[in-house]
Amino acid sequence: MISLTEQDVEFLQYYYHLLDTIEEGFDYILNRFMEIENIENNQVFKDILIAFYYIDSSRTLLEKTFHNDKCLLHSIHKFDEIIELLEDELRCNTSFEQSLFMKHQLIPAFLNWKASMQTNIKTYVLH
Repeated sequence: MISLTEQDVEFLQYYYHLLDTIEEGFDYILNRFMEIENIENNQVFKDILIAFYYIDSSRTLLEKTFHNDKCLLHSIHKFDEIIELLEDELRCNTSFEQSLFMKHQLIPAFLNWKASMQTNIKTYVLH
C-alpha cells in the first residue's frame, strides 16, 4: 500500500465526500427539473460544474500520488468521459432535453465513475 501523509488522507476524504455531494446535487436537480424557471437548479448545476473543475484539476496530484495504483489511475482517467458528455449537454435546447440528457446519460455515467473512484480510494480514507 502507498504511504500517505496526513494531508493526502485529508484530501482524499474531502474528495470522497465531494463525490457524494455532487450526487446529492444531481438528485436535487432531477427532483425539481420540471418546476418553471427554477433558478436554484441552475445554481446547483453551476456548483456541480465547479466541483467537476476541482476534480479535473486534482488529476495531476492524484496521478503523482498514486502512480503505482493502476486501478485508481484507470478510474481517474475515466473522468474524461464525464467531461465529454458535458459537451453534449451544450446541445440541449430545452429543459425537457436537458432533463432527459441528465437522467439517462450524464448522471448514470457520473454514478458509475463515482462508484469506481470511491471503491478505489476507500482503502486509503477508511482505516
